[in-house]
Formats: sequence, C-alpha cells, structure tokens
Amino acid sequence: MNLRSLGLVLLSALFLLLCVASAQAAPAPDPSTQPIPQWWSDARFGMFIHWGR
Repeated sequence: MNLRSLGLVLLSALFLLLCVASAQAAPAPDPSTQPIPQWWSDARFGMFIHWGR
C-alpha cells in the first residue's frame, strides 16, 4: 500500500467515524419548552466599574 492509498483509507475512516458520532448525538432540548428557574426571575443585574487604583 503506497502513501496515497494509505491517506485515502485514513481519510475515509475519519469521515465514517465522524458520521457515526454525529448520528448518535442526542438533539438539544428546545429552550422555549424548558421551565425558567426561580433564581432567574429573582436575579438582579449589577455592574461595577472601577477607574484608577
């Protein structure tokens, strides 16, 4: 097996591995159907800006 055919075999194996790995991944849940946690509603936004020493 020469270098070109070895590269082709390795590239094909990598492609197949990526296809199988992506096919088994579970889809992400839809954020609009997830309940909003209470701490999110109670949270406050604050910003601290410090200029100087």
